[in-house]
Amino acid sequence: MLIMWSVVAILLVCFAYAAYARRNETLEEYTSNRGRTGALSIAFTVLGTCVGGWMFFGVVAIGYEAGVVGYMLGLVYFLGLLLLGLFAPAIKNAMVATQSDTLDDFLYKRFGRSVQVAVATVNICAFVAFLASQFIALGDFLKVFSGLDLGLAIWIGAVIVISYTAISGYKGVLRTDIIQFCVVLAASVFMVVFLFRDVSVVQVSRLPASLFTGLGYGSPFLIGAMVFLTPSFLVRSDLWQRIASARGAKSARLGFLISAPIMLVMYVIFTSIGIGARAVLGEGQQAALSGLEWFVRAAGSEAVMIPVAIAVFLAVLSTADSYLNIVAVGLVKVIRCKDWDEYERSGSVAISKRLIRWTSLMTVIVGILGIAMWRLLPSIVDLVLASASGLLVLAPALVLGFFSKRRPSGPAFWSIVVGAITIVTVMCVGGNPKTAFVPGVIVSVAVCVLGWVFTRKKKETAPDRA
Repeated sequence: MLIMWSVVAILLVCFAYAAYARRNETLEEYTSNRGRTGALSIAFTVLGTCVGGWMFFGVVAIGYEAGVVGYMLGLVYFLGLLLLGLFAPAIKNAMVATQSDTLDDFLYKRFGRSVQVAVATVNICAFVAFLASQFIALGDFLKVFSGLDLGLAIWIGAVIVISYTAISGYKGVLRTDIIQFCVVLAASVFMVVFLFRDVSVVQVSRLPASLFTGLGYGSPFLIGAMVFLTPSFLVRSDLWQRIASARGAKSARLGFLISAPIMLVMYVIFTSIGIGARAVLGEGQQAALSGLEWFVRAAGSEAVMIPVAIAVFLAVLSTADSYLNIVAVGLVKVIRCKDWDEYERSGSVAISKRLIRWTSLMTVIVGILGIAMWRLLPSIVDLVLASASGLLVLAPALVLGFFSKRRPSGPAFWSIVVGAITIVTVMCVGGNPKTAFVPGVIVSVAVCVLGWVFTRKKKETAPDRA
């Protein structure tokens, strides 16, 4: 009971801050906090977004099921954030030049409305899946620490996150991420030290050898993750939103470079907890809950569990609110595109308030979609890996928008649509959600390249009307 009262107290503080942040909040602050965020804040909000309930449940599940595969994924995240850090100045400058707040906004100004709609649709599917994974994590948290039925726990958690995000917007997300991640980091270190004090080398040595080969999910997954998941960071709208919020190109780059090694440490911590849970608890446990179940058994008293319980709750909150916000903003930019264009021309306060109201409404709708997605695909590992890698169907259009002087919208649009349809088709016919992105990305690249070549030849062979 003491744990739940602690969570309620934290929640009340978050709601109070969200209400405070909403006072006199401008549209830019509500959607991106454009050009106002320093490097350290960028680093913490990136970490807050990427860690989330995924660490406490998803990465622990990977450690429990597949062993050192979790370390490999940590390396993927490390390299992905470094890669984004290297490209961050170019992305920031391009966003400033086009007055863009998000990835779909940038591609709209490069290719037009049809591509923006395609990007927004892919983002909805991917980030709603991300969001569903956080609802699962929040439900698991409430189930472990309160004994509630999982379905009821997920509904309660979803209502909490949706309400908080609808009130606060991106500015509230950004400010709370800093405090939340500091708590999560401290509790994570405490948790791993506390749990491993009594784990012997003998216990670990008795685990199946497959946990230590890196092939726990098979070689196609490992190769696909290294080759495809690493560059997927370049096409994540939530991370582009962080770049847009940076004060300048240097702040954006430094923020990602700071976050990369800390992210790797987090993966090492939680993968190790998953492996340790397998060694101590044995097989037959629910993988996603194994770390917390181990901790609850080892803690013995509620007072010891409070810091970790609060950290789990804050981790889920700091990620779920980001996903809700980025999808809601993208939807409003499509649905209320005329209002948004008019606001950019006039800066009308009335239009600004209207768009904020619409974004709040979309936040609620996206939250409901996240709950529906949980019902369709209840595995937190499948949800996160499938959605993160699936975003790569946006990569060919992004490369075309960045590096090509000739930007035909047809190849960009169809590469996104056909690539996304391929992924969904592979999953519907029984393909592995963890590797379904591979054929989708290959098809997306092929469509974009062939379309670009075809439109170029068509232009070259067109009759001279002069």
